[in-house]
Amino acid sequence: MVKLADFIKLDAEIRKKTHIDLPGSIENLPDGEEREAGNGGFADVKPSINWDGEVEDELDAEQDPDAYWASKRKDYYRRFFRHLEEITASAKNGVVEDLNPLKESMKAFLQKNELIDIMYSTALTSKEYPDNVICHSVNCTIYSIMVGMKVNFPIEKLQELGLAVLLHDIGMGLIPESLTEKKGSLSHTELAEIRKHPVIGYNFLKKAYPDMPFLALTAHHEHEREDGSGYPQGLRGNAISEYAKIVGMVDSFEALTHKRSYRKQLLPFQAVQNIIQRDKKKFPRAILKALISRLSVYPKFSYVQLNTQAIGQVIDVDERFPLRPTLRIISDSKGEKVAEEYNISLKDNPLLYIIGSAEPPAEP
Repeated sequence: MVKLADFIKLDAEIRKKTHIDLPGSIENLPDGEEREAGNGGFADVKPSINWDGEVEDELDAEQDPDAYWASKRKDYYRRFFRHLEEITASAKNGVVEDLNPLKESMKAFLQKNELIDIMYSTALTSKEYPDNVICHSVNCTIYSIMVGMKVNFPIEKLQELGLAVLLHDIGMGLIPESLTEKKGSLSHTELAEIRKHPVIGYNFLKKAYPDMPFLALTAHHEHEREDGSGYPQGLRGNAISEYAKIVGMVDSFEALTHKRSYRKQLLPFQAVQNIIQRDKKKFPRAILKALISRLSVYPKFSYVQLNTQAIGQVIDVDERFPLRPTLRIISDSKGEKVAEEYNISLKDNPLLYIIGSAEPPAEP
């Protein structure tokens, strides 16, 4: 298995003429595929998922793939956002929403394998929705499904994982907005109230959906950590819900890849480095390896900005050089649309490199 540290080393060699260094490489993780103690109950094997989309969708995708996938991207992100918005609003009023519409949306989403990478790009770069707990939960759902696929979850467990992660922070939605939307620092008392959200979410989900206990457990354990450093119970290892282990990790990834008032957003591989360097003992080895494999590279169909300020769309990723994909250039250094789009391979052009994510071009 090639590690992210090796990818960064290769990238640095390609770029050595520019004298620009990437952040320090992460510490290598073991390569063994056998299930061992401390692996958190996850088998480190290749994903076995290979679903086909609906026949009519495949025809549409072939006729106009860009328009087709752009439409699907917006449709499913909007669906998940609105489902959670409605569930949270109802919960605030003591009303329990039927989850069947959400289940159907999740099932349909998981049947469109090509859509997952596109949704990953949306979760990283979209500014169409407010940067709030609902948007955060939708993004975490997409990341979690990608990790779940890598650790070989069957379709049934992916559906459960998607539902559990989308609802994992519902406890935050039940805390007064005067706290959750407060600008500036929180007092110790206010922070203590915020830290009650796993228990609040657990109590609501346990009562609202008793036939789906994994929902409540995921919400309750989302801040527990493998080494016992989490809260509210300080659980360790196998005492923590397997879905909560994944959401805990992607929760950190989601926060790091989005801008905050006190720091810039990180690129995916930089966020992965940060998690491995700082928190590698807090998550099972298998899901950390899945994080490296699935979330550290530039996703296909995503938009990135080069050091020349030109904007390009990722159209191909070479597994040997995942940090230097092939791009389709769509706008020049002045931000103007190019007269004729063209492709460029970054591994063959050492003076060019990616400096950040970019927004998809505005639709005509």
